[in-house]
Amino acid sequence: MKMLLSAAAALAVIAAPASAVTLTTIASFNGANGSGPIGGLMADASGTLYGVTGGGGANDKGTVFSVTSGGTLTSLASFNGTNGEQPGSPLVADASGALYGTTFLGGASGNNGTVFKLSGGIITTLASFNGSGSNTPANRNGAQPYGNLVLDASGTLYGTTNFGSAAARNRQAGTVFSLPSSGGTLTTLTSFAFTNGAEPTSGLFSDAAGNLYGTTSTGGTSRTPNLPGAGTVFSITKTGTLTTLHNFEYADMDGTPGINGGTPDLSTLVLDASGTIYGTTQFGGEFGKGVVFSLANNGTFTRLHSFASASGAPSGALIRDASGTLFGTTVNSVYSLTSGGVFSTLATIGGEVIGNLYQDSSGKIYGTTMTGGDFGKGSVFSLDTGVVPEPASWAMLIAGFGLTGAVMRRRRVTAAIA
Repeated sequence: MKMLLSAAAALAVIAAPASAVTLTTIASFNGANGSGPIGGLMADASGTLYGVTGGGGANDKGTVFSVTSGGTLTSLASFNGTNGEQPGSPLVADASGALYGTTFLGGASGNNGTVFKLSGGIITTLASFNGSGSNTPANRNGAQPYGNLVLDASGTLYGTTNFGSAAARNRQAGTVFSLPSSGGTLTTLTSFAFTNGAEPTSGLFSDAAGNLYGTTSTGGTSRTPNLPGAGTVFSITKTGTLTTLHNFEYADMDGTPGINGGTPDLSTLVLDASGTIYGTTQFGGEFGKGVVFSLANNGTFTRLHSFASASGAPSGALIRDASGTLFGTTVNSVYSLTSGGVFSTLATIGGEVIGNLYQDSSGKIYGTTMTGGDFGKGSVFSLDTGVVPEPASWAMLIAGFGLTGAVMRRRRVTAAIA
């Protein structure tokens, strides 16, 4: 489905909670400087924000951009197809300030996407994926990466691809991979095989021990006869040992359709100090529009909130502050969910809100819209809730900005974004 961009979808506050919330459009994309930002944002120590657009730029194949809190938007580099096309993952940075990410398309191996590095305004392709071609399964290294990368202290990148599994006959199950950030050999840590999950459209995060966690949007096992799984939560070691932590189902044993959620394809996970995982699903729940869930380290699954039709389905990853409050997005709003279960819509926004949020030390939240803005091609916005996070909260967010993120279901919108 091709995304329709309209100037009529300009960013606007339609509704907000009773507390003082100020929503500001700080930058708008015009095509030449990018179009359709979809990966969300990260920030450096100075507070400059960085992200990617899925289209626009010099070749209409996407850009990497920076934007200051004062609204100065700069296109840092444009993709040309050979070095990637339609980037969509949040970026991560190393100590030198070099940025790393993935592209959904492009590259040197059949338009299957890339891992790239941006340094000094130059895009370097670190790896090209080949897994949706006609090559034999054993030679497939993945295809069409969606989610964010993790960069560990050794300089190794870890990520997922949506397709290109060496274990699946139809190549659609996806992989987890590692790659030296300096370039070199891409290693497939695991190839999904449907029974243990498939199509990991979100990225990864790492715990203090270096274990990686993620979700698959489909696959897994189901207790209901003749129904496939509706996605999984998994962990994987850096040597490739995969463990399924939870299986989502399209129908629960009591016959209620997907009451605990299904298809966590927009949910890169977050972790608290106790080891409890938090995430979202796009479908299921009490109203069929998705849920916010927690998964304790003893395996206990809890549905924390069910989205209703009025609020829309979740469209981005969660961030969590030191008080335990979660923040996330639906396609038209930013919301919070306290540790006590109180759900609030902080602001309803015109323009599709796709991608992860970033919160600075003052408590101000930043995000992007795919549509809207002054030219109908997307925007960067800030949301001031009037609440300043405790220092521990902001430190947690800074430490985790490269480990959390979200992406849209781009298998529905693989056409170039106008």
